[in-house]
Amino acid sequence: LMLLSSIALPVRRVPPVVGAPKSFLARLKAGFGLFKSRHILLMTLACALLQGSHAFYYGFASIIWRDQGIADTVIGPLWSVGVLFEVALLALSARLFAGWSAAALFLLGGVGGLVRWTAMAFTPDLALLIPLQAVHALTFAATHLALLRYIQTHLAPGQVPFALSMITAVAFGPALGFAMVGSGFLYDAVGAFGYLAMSAMSALGIGLTYALMRADAKASATA
Repeated sequence: LMLLSSIALPVRRVPPVVGAPKSFLARLKAGFGLFKSRHILLMTLACALLQGSHAFYYGFASIIWRDQGIADTVIGPLWSVGVLFEVALLALSARLFAGWSAAALFLLGGVGGLVRWTAMAFTPDLALLIPLQAVHALTFAATHLALLRYIQTHLAPGQVPFALSMITAVAFGPALGFAMVGSGFLYDAVGAFGYLAMSAMSALGIGLTYALMRADAKASATA
């Protein structure tokens, strides 16, 4: 279906981005060079922690819910609740978050994670699980919007395409991967309380966001 829908898309000729590196090696060098900036590094680490905090949830939520006695026919729809609210937030984001800074969106995602993962650690009843699943709109979607907004507002247009690729790869790849490996050990050791490690990651993400806000404010004051 994705293939068929992509074929049906209208063709739009986009001119090359002015100032973008031409060769692959030049793009790669420029991409890694972005992390020399303290602002970009802080933003990437904050995003990595906030997105990586989903690891325990992605890996073990279904197992924990089943151990709680929640039926398989309910577990599937529980996952879909998170997706539905995520899609709704993305669809309405231009209206909901007009005027919001990237840092404010990172904070929103971080606070959502702190609340969500802490509550999930204590295996809440189904009535509470449904609104906690809706918070996925904040923990994932708001954080993703923050990443896009920061790149678009802090980098030159010629840097945006490869910057988005590089930063997304770093923020979503290693952080989530290593956190997923650690989550297996956490589940074996403490069961659902492994979510508290994800709460700690969210708290660290909030701290890095505040550091990013101070760095940006200092840069603006000296500009």
